[in-house]
Amino acid sequence: MRATFEWAGGLRVEGADQVPRKGPLLVVANHVTDLDPILVQFACRRPLHFMAKRELFAMPGLKTLLPWFRAYPVDTDSPDRAALRHTLRLLEAGQAVLVFPEGRLAPGPGRLPLKPGVARIARRAEAPVIVAAISGARPYMPYGTTRLRRVRPRRPAIVRWGSPRRFEGSNDAEILAWLDAELDRLTTDGEHPV
Repeated sequence: MRATFEWAGGLRVEGADQVPRKGPLLVVANHVTDLDPILVQFACRRPLHFMAKRELFAMPGLKTLLPWFRAYPVDTDSPDRAALRHTLRLLEAGQAVLVFPEGRLAPGPGRLPLKPGVARIARRAEAPVIVAAISGARPYMPYGTTRLRRVRPRRPAIVRWGSPRRFEGSNDAEILAWLDAELDRLTTDGEHPV
């Protein structure tokens, strides 16, 4: 998969040394393409579990493949207590979990509003939270397509890591505001439009 993505245009990773090597970690990323879980995993030095919309687990082939990639289902249209509990169990076990708090792909430039569930996870898990901002990936798989495209001129997608932070004593609004600010700061819209 990495070779295929390199053929398409490549991936540049910035700040990977910020990612804690062990212990619980909540990774929060913007959602640009269906490639995002793969891109963030390539950019991360440790295995990531991630939420994927429940509908994907009903598709032949994907329902077998997704758990192999450490994905687990989430209902993106309503609060999913089972997915929340599973996420907290993974974090309590010292695992790293990737979430896309927009809940779905943004159809155009910019981001969708962040769903409040990510703040609840950050508060309850008491694990470090780190942002992985994805830029420049949209040309490789534009919204509404499921095929990887080769991009010319060659421009790598970018995954830029922030610094981890803990949220003991913070409320949901403070956590969401920090995540929004980090995603804005780390996304390189001018350099590679998303």
